[in-house]
Amino acid sequence: MENGLVDRIVEDGPPIRVIYRLTEHGREAGRLLSPLVAYMKIYQGRVVGPK
Repeated sequence: MENGLVDRIVEDGPPIRVIYRLTEHGREAGRLLSPLVAYMKIYQGRVVGPK
């Protein structure tokens, strides 16, 4: 997918091999979402609001 988050590369076989890897956009999205993932791990999906 051009300008997407993941590249898909098909290598001729046999067996046919398909490789998926993050694009630069995908790596950047991972860096940006990392704090959110850490928060979710700490609170395990609970919604924490103001007290």
